[in-house]
Parts: sequence; C-alpha cells; structure tokens
Amino acid sequence: MRKFTFRLEKVLEYRRLEEGWAKDAYRQAQAARMEGDAALARIGERRVTLLAQPVLSLPERRELESMLERLDGEEDVQRSVLAELMDEEAKAYTDWIERKQDLQAMEKLRARAHEEWLQQANRKEQEALDEWSVLRRAA
Repeated sequence: MRKFTFRLEKVLEYRRLEEGWAKDAYRQAQAARMEGDAALARIGERRVTLLAQPVLSLPERRELESMLERLDGEEDVQRSVLAELMDEEAKAYTDWIERKQDLQAMEKLRARAHEEWLQQANRKEQEALDEWSVLRRAA
C-alpha cells in the first residue's frame, strides 16, 4: 500500500512558517515594549537621583527645576512611545494567535485525513485477508 500523503501538505508547511513569523514578530514587539518600560524606569531613577542631591543655592535650585522639567518632557514622550509599543505588541499577539489557530486547524485536517487513510488501509488489508481465507478454504 502506498504511504500516506496529505494533499494540503504545502499549505500546512506555509501555515507553520506564518505562525513562526508571527511568533517572532510578537517576541520582537514584546522586547521593544520591555525596552520602553526600562527607558521609562531609567527616567524615574534619574529623577530620584536628582531629588536626592542637596540644593544649597538659588542657581542650583533653578538648574534642578530645569532638569526636572526636561525629565517631565522626556517622560511624556516616553509614555506616548510606550503606548504605541503596547498597541503594536497587542496587534502582534492577536496576529500570532490567529496564525496559531489557522495552523491548528490545518493540523486537525491532516490528523483526520491520516485517520481516514489508516481506516481505509485496514479495510483493504481485511478484504485481502478475507479473500485469502476464502481461496484457502476452496482449495
């Protein structure tokens, strides 16, 4: 009997590739978002460091205020960048899940086709055995 071949094997392989690409894209988006979180944390750490330094004179106080305002601006920009990165991560995750479901559907089709092939092979084998036993009795 011929071996099992799934007629949609090329499609299944492509779905596997797509799922892998989508997973990689999600991981990259996740890494970018984590880097954005780390950048925001570094801004907060710089703020704490600046506020921990003693301020003794008015010029130092003005310089501290200026630096804190600059940090506020950087923080606002970083928060908007982080929001975009979070959106991209969510989209990449959704795309990955869709690709994963597509792949699982194709794998189920393949499993079902393989099961049907096995049943057909068993039927043919049983028919051959039945024919052999009938011929053996006749002889």
